[in-house]
Amino acid sequence: MLTGVTAAHVRRWASESVAAVARYREPLNRANVFPVPDSDTGTNLLLTLTQGAASIGRHDDVSLALSEFAGGALVGARGNSGTILAEYLQGLANAAAEFAGAEAGSVLDGVQLAAAFDRGASAAFRAVAEPAPGTILTAARSAADAAVTAVAAAPDLDTRSVTLAALAAARAAVSHGPEELDVLRRAGVVDSGAVGLVLVLSALAGALSPGLSGEDDSSAAHGSPSPDDAARNLAHAPGAGPAVGWPAADEAAKGVDDQVAAADEWLATAVTPFEAHPWRDETAALDPEHPFEFMCLAYPEADAGDGSLDPVAELRSRLADTGVSLVVIGDALESGHAPARVHIHTPDPAAVIAAADGWRLRQVVVHELSRGFGHRHGAGPKVNGDGQWSWIGVTRAPGLLAEIARAGGIALFSQDGTVEVNEFARALTDAGCDSVLVLSGIGEHAPRPQESEASPGEFATNLARAAKATGKTARIVAGDAVANEAQLAAALGHLPMLVTESFTRAESGLDAAWRALLPIPASGASAATAGRAGGDGHDLTATLTKALQPDDLLVVVADDSWPREARAALSDAVRAADCELVLVASGRTGNGYAAAIERL
Repeated sequence: MLTGVTAAHVRRWASESVAAVARYREPLNRANVFPVPDSDTGTNLLLTLTQGAASIGRHDDVSLALSEFAGGALVGARGNSGTILAEYLQGLANAAAEFAGAEAGSVLDGVQLAAAFDRGASAAFRAVAEPAPGTILTAARSAADAAVTAVAAAPDLDTRSVTLAALAAARAAVSHGPEELDVLRRAGVVDSGAVGLVLVLSALAGALSPGLSGEDDSSAAHGSPSPDDAARNLAHAPGAGPAVGWPAADEAAKGVDDQVAAADEWLATAVTPFEAHPWRDETAALDPEHPFEFMCLAYPEADAGDGSLDPVAELRSRLADTGVSLVVIGDALESGHAPARVHIHTPDPAAVIAAADGWRLRQVVVHELSRGFGHRHGAGPKVNGDGQWSWIGVTRAPGLLAEIARAGGIALFSQDGTVEVNEFARALTDAGCDSVLVLSGIGEHAPRPQESEASPGEFATNLARAAKATGKTARIVAGDAVANEAQLAAALGHLPMLVTESFTRAESGLDAAWRALLPIPASGASAATAGRAGGDGHDLTATLTKALQPDDLLVVVADDSWPREARAALSDAVRAADCELVLVASGRTGNGYAAAIERL
């Protein structure tokens, strides 16, 4: 007889959730139409759950296990649905913490599990700036209401029965989604994120199956279940009745394999590939006014808010005008220690960073929604590591984030000039391909004078560690050279000519192009700072008067307070030298600049 949800159940639940979403990843991707049809919901949910599952330790504290699951999911969250799911899990964890108190090794009973479902649904709803019906939020609320109703009628109901009541309601909510959200109706699909939640609840029902107790923790003894095992658990999860053809798994006439096939058939119908619909072009248009997805972890500083709201709510309010599909999650009770996770679709990533002034930002990644994660370059499939590739652009200039993403890269922002191993790992994972080129405007990746060739510096070392952890091949373009933001901006112009080349040829071409760029240090600045010194611009103009040759292209990345008269003087000098000037806004406060010459 089940005695409640234990830490072992949470570990198995997390593992089976990963396997279930992995099995249906591609159908979920293909059916993804809301909030934008960028075909990545399955991938986002999988990456979110994978990091959550990997964060759970081996112990007997169910509250801690749920907190670890939620915390890992928050750090690993991808996309709109993944971010919402992470906050849903955090709500469950917060409820469990209150029930458990200080007693380690406690369990959740049916009434407490129902209350946790309710807390999770409420947390997810609050995290979304503009909640929409027919989505994962509706499925979560329907599931919670059904669970609460079930335990009100039968307070002694076991946890699996509570989960099955929630699951049945979530399935029904999925089926009614197109009636509530017009974009789903026109596309002829249900919401991918809502189906993802059904898979997660199905995995919980499977983890709570009789015989899987804390003493019989199969996930600990035998590793994660296979996708087929997860599908069997999915097929074995009965509810009050099938919704939209969802198989009634307890039908005696059907064996396990038949039930798995029936579950697959239901999902194939529920998440019919969007490409199959004749109105795809009308419905699938991405929002041209909000082309970039921006995600980050945000840590509040002492002056992050005005004190009228908790820090996470304050951040959500401040970001509301910078884009759409805004989701800001985080445990407000722990906001002084744990980060908030931010997801938004925006026309201007630099504006998001400016609105988050006073917050310490890490894992800031930006990509263009029309390309999706892992935009691939190169001629054909990867062969011996020399086929398809993708790239990352690392910058301290908020103004370059949109340019990097628009050129097809994963933009990785460094607020303080450092890049941690987990930040590289995040960007490498988002880059998709096994082979990744890294273009960096941060000069510190070059070896310092006191460092040997075997000790290439923190930037390169952290990248190497992240590449090893993610199984990627990652190379810094011109990694032994001094770099600045102007060189990075200029190098972006060479990418269109190299996207059809192999990884090796693309690396060689970008390396040659980068080394042909001449960084221009400001007066009195060392080569290491390469033009990041401040000034009124007259020092730069004097330097360029001597350095420029006819037909040169001068690229300058200037901070927001760089004097207008300096810009005018520079423009006059470039025109007099019969050259061309490209002036890019860095998006930073201050009066610094970076400059480089490309000799055409």
